[in-house]
Amino acid sequence: MNQPYKPGAVNIVSMTNPQIFYIDDFLPEEAMATLEENLGIHDDKFQKAGVVDAETGGSTTSYLRSNKTASLSYEDLGSASVFRDLAAAVLRLHYTQAEHLSVIKYDLGEEYAPHHDCFTEKTLSANTPEAGQRIFTALLYCTDVKEGGQTIFPKLDIEIEAKRNRCVFFSLTHTGTGIQLDETLHGSKPVIRGNKVAINLWFRAHVYNAEEYQKSLDKKNV
Repeated sequence: MNQPYKPGAVNIVSMTNPQIFYIDDFLPEEAMATLEENLGIHDDKFQKAGVVDAETGGSTTSYLRSNKTASLSYEDLGSASVFRDLAAAVLRLHYTQAEHLSVIKYDLGEEYAPHHDCFTEKTLSANTPEAGQRIFTALLYCTDVKEGGQTIFPKLDIEIEAKRNRCVFFSLTHTGTGIQLDETLHGSKPVIRGNKVAINLWFRAHVYNAEEYQKSLDKKNV
């Protein structure tokens, strides 16, 4: 009988408020290889990444962010669902609390200045407010970066190296509340050699995909 896949050990960087930890060898190698293959196929779909517009809650470009991004569908790629479900299990959240996946790519010199992932009260109103605030980020690195590209938390003097199949988790709000943690201000250092590709996944306080959540309930009742 095949045993369930077990990721690597949990490496704790910050215990609480914020929780920051990472896990190496996060996905089974077959799932990781499938993700890499898919990202290569869709390389031409990367566009300049945006940020949340403080006024409208929509997406806009900013000098603070110079990398590129692309979407990745759970329906089109089983490995994307494997990542979502495994990340949810680690955090003990329901997988339907997860937003859509976002693939981020940094070429030479590209970076993302320190920022917060939480919405403001104004921007949340335009971004599925019934799901509540973003409470956790899961960031899966898909490449080894030769130099640069570290994820930084400047208020905590923490840097985490980008390493293939390493997943970094960090909380965004004070435990049990929707109040933003200022200490989770984070960014990406410029890539000096090589490139950096990662998959970004945000979890909300409540169900984000109501239709999928209902399907999960129906399966239990069969």
